[in-house]
Amino acid sequence: MKKIIILNIILFGIIFGDNLLFATILEKLDTKKLTEKSNFIIIGKIDEILYEFDEQMNMIFTIINVSNEQIIKGNNKIKNIKLLLPGGMINGKQMHVDGIPEFKSGEKVLLFLEPEIKNSYRVTGWYQGKYTVEGNIIKEKNILLEKFIQEIKNFIH
Repeated sequence: MKKIIILNIILFGIIFGDNLLFATILEKLDTKKLTEKSNFIIIGKIDEILYEFDEQMNMIFTIINVSNEQIIKGNNKIKNIKLLLPGGMINGKQMHVDGIPEFKSGEKVLLFLEPEIKNSYRVTGWYQGKYTVEGNIIKEKNILLEKFIQEIKNFIH
């Protein structure tokens, strides 16, 4: 019986081992935790999406330029914000990272942000820190934008 269990464990590791090595594990963040962890919270518009390799040409990064329309948290007066996210596609070479939010040019978003390298920012909690604004509605929560902003402001000390 022990031999069968051990063989099943070994077989499971062989079949699924590669996927387990590249699994993405994220802490679940509610609005309170997102607000507390973020240095900046903004509403903005996606102006441009670019892709580049790192200096060693091993990793691909997505660079997203955002026009800052409203600051909800933070004293940052920067009008244009650069997001730096792992993953993307260049010349047919693709690097995918689970949990990274997807963006569309022209999209209006509410973002929870943390500082990153090279005067850029990353989205707090990855996909959890990006909300799409459609008119006056937060699409992912199906609530009014102003109600969500007030909820966020209630957690800012």
